[in-house]
Amino acid sequence: MKANHLFIWTTLIGLLLYNLLFWRQTWGINIPLFSLFILGSHHYYYPEECRKSGYRWSALSTLLLSIAVLISNSFFAKLCFSFSIMTTAGFLMPHHYRFPIYAVFNFFKKTLHLPISALGSFKGLEKYFPSGRAAGKLLRVSLVPVLIVGFFFLLYSSANPTFNALVNDLVEQVSDLLYKLVGFDRLLFSAFGLLLILLLSWKQKLPFRLRPKWRHEDNLDREFLKFKSTFRVKIPESIMQLKDEFKTAMICLAMLNILLFVVNGIDIGTVWFDGTAETAPVMRMRVHYGTYVLIFSIVLAMAVLLYYFRGNLNFLETNKSLKLLAYGWILQNCVLSVTLLIINSRYIYFHGLAYKRLGVIFFLALVAFGLFTVFVKIRNTKTIFYLLRKNAWAFMLLAVTVSFVNWDYQISRYNLSIADRAGVDWYFLIDEVSAKNLPLLRQAIDEGKVLAGKNEAFQQGIRSRVDYKTSRFLTRMEEKGIWSWNLADHQVYRNLEKSDSIVR
Repeated sequence: MKANHLFIWTTLIGLLLYNLLFWRQTWGINIPLFSLFILGSHHYYYPEECRKSGYRWSALSTLLLSIAVLISNSFFAKLCFSFSIMTTAGFLMPHHYRFPIYAVFNFFKKTLHLPISALGSFKGLEKYFPSGRAAGKLLRVSLVPVLIVGFFFLLYSSANPTFNALVNDLVEQVSDLLYKLVGFDRLLFSAFGLLLILLLSWKQKLPFRLRPKWRHEDNLDREFLKFKSTFRVKIPESIMQLKDEFKTAMICLAMLNILLFVVNGIDIGTVWFDGTAETAPVMRMRVHYGTYVLIFSIVLAMAVLLYYFRGNLNFLETNKSLKLLAYGWILQNCVLSVTLLIINSRYIYFHGLAYKRLGVIFFLALVAFGLFTVFVKIRNTKTIFYLLRKNAWAFMLLAVTVSFVNWDYQISRYNLSIADRAGVDWYFLIDEVSAKNLPLLRQAIDEGKVLAGKNEAFQQGIRSRVDYKTSRFLTRMEEKGIWSWNLADHQVYRNLEKSDSIVR
């Protein structure tokens, strides 16, 4: 690392940049600019850590997500960007791992140990400050003139009303200026910015022991099994223990396959080939309850498979039948996922899109990849670390891809397009979806088709709510600064400016 005082100057520059970009601003173009500053400081001070593959992929994700915030400005993009930049900062710490979960843990450890690390870093900076004797002499030399001048200042101001009024006016103007420049809220804002910059750009030496490198390998071998397992699960060593565990695993997986086969058979007969529309509450219950059951089922399935294939059963010569049962159960969990996908798709077709319904689709994509990695882990004798690493990066890839889409606009466009079949949940589109759907709502109201058949009071109520939402959006846009600019809001604002029916 470069000299401490140089890093302090960089931190002060970052704090000024943070105040310039984010004071009374919302997320927009300031996010990519601030990200470039943080990543640039990483490469300047820690070039060796920045050459590692984990950091590179995480930094690339952070840059892409900052651009996604600039383009879509969705809550999901902001959430994923926050997670990604914390992960990137975590990769600066000493490690032998290559996936985001440990990096995030390191970031939180870094947060807890920041005060101790900050105090320790000031060692060696004493030469930039006066010594105790020099400071005492400076204080004695300056204190006497200040006291004398202060006494006469008070004397003259009390004796001369004009001078006193001038002093009071000057003090009031200076205090107002200082409050505007550095008020209490600005101080809190700057303190948070300083903390954020230190956490994101400073590599600390944490007081904890690193795990040995062998715990973070992809391939499982007998040398690996000489050490304790990651989850401290006892691994059978004798032949008799191994045979007993093999029999237990065979019975357990066989019974689980039979049970899930019956469940999937019922679902295929009642869900796959039955396209009738159900009421929204019934479908909502099936999708949400089915999602919770699927989550529990998949986690339990992975836990059971990982338990039995954690050690020497991977190297047993007669384990082919056990592996076939494991593959069968993975396949049946895929069938269970397809069943939920069909139910969710029908829910969307008959009742429109919503955030949770989109979330189910993204979750099923991760489930499919997770089951595939479990299959690869068993077939190619991989470690749990391999499983976690692959799935963590798959989540990052999905997060980056999904964040570029303006989902508020897409949800509104789809729901309005199926109004004849499913109707329109106006309260959802107006109150829960962001202002990015305003052009679509106003166009639908102006055309009048989606409100046809509704009574006049309902139509007037919808128009009033859309006008109020529009007015709030326009007011917020006019109060924004240049650093809050983002493409999604800009497109909505330009579209509304062209409209002749805007009520401010």
